[in-house]
Amino acid sequence: LDRAVLRAQRRSVAVYSIYSPASLTGRGGSQLVLTAQGGLEKLSNETGGRAFFQGSSAPVSFRPFFRDLGILLNRQFALTYLSTHMNRGYHKVEVDSTNPVVKIEHPKGYYYR
Repeated sequence: LDRAVLRAQRRSVAVYSIYSPASLTGRGGSQLVLTAQGGLEKLSNETGGRAFFQGSSAPVSFRPFFRDLGILLNRQFALTYLSTHMNRGYHKVEVDSTNPVVKIEHPKGYYYR
């Protein structure tokens, strides 16, 4: 999981994920469900994407997830800034809005090579 997050962050890729139980996690309530959902949520959050899931059971339809994903992708914009860090490696970034109603989803940082 950490390697997937690292690779996506290094390539500036936002990961959007959808959880649907498989045969191993389909029994519901298991630790596997929480681990799978938590892993997808971490991957998505740390790369600036979003994880979609509906509790521990399979969603009746993926349509609401695709609708929300479409809205998110259509509302994207590019933000650029000049970094003061000249050291190689990972640097955390915090982006805030002066409007408390606006939620900004963004990668948690960037890599300087």
